[in-house]
Amino acid sequence: MKQKFIFITLFLFILIVLLFWYLYAPGVSKEEMRYCDDVKDCTFVECRCVCSGCGPSFEDIINKRYINAWKIREGCFLSSKDKYLIPMVCCNSGPGHIACEANRCVYKRSAFIKKTGKVYVFGNESFTYLGLRVEGEQTYCLFGNLNEELRDNYQNKMLTIEGRIVEGSCPSGNNDGIIIKVISYSIPE
Repeated sequence: MKQKFIFITLFLFILIVLLFWYLYAPGVSKEEMRYCDDVKDCTFVECRCVCSGCGPSFEDIINKRYINAWKIREGCFLSSKDKYLIPMVCCNSGPGHIACEANRCVYKRSAFIKKTGKVYVFGNESFTYLGLRVEGEQTYCLFGNLNEELRDNYQNKMLTIEGRIVEGSCPSGNNDGIIIKVISYSIPE
């Protein structure tokens, strides 16, 4: 009975040590925390940002498996009352997206784009998408809050589209196209 008690105590002690080691991730540098093989490995992390209207609120972009180690290192598990910074500390990023470049989690600002072309619908029924054909260039895929309006009122018409380039590929066989999140449009003169 005594041996069983010692064995269980030893097992629990080892389990607790491993848990603390996992949480604190000793020897893991910030650069190691940013390592990625794919964009799916990366995530936003924050504990002090309070931002509004300036893009995503975050302090860093790291590999998902190091979230707890990052929070402990940055003191995020402490009382949050004194941990907030001024908004622009975290909000200077502007609109963009997470990417994995050269095996490093990074934040890429979205590039602004303005193109004139013919709006068209592609894909099969119930899975149709909106596109923009620009003469002499590749096809652009369109998405955003204005898509329904564009589809209903401007299909097969020339428009100038303004928006931000978004990472990803076009659905339904248009994988060579760039995705544009439409911000505004106008009828060219």
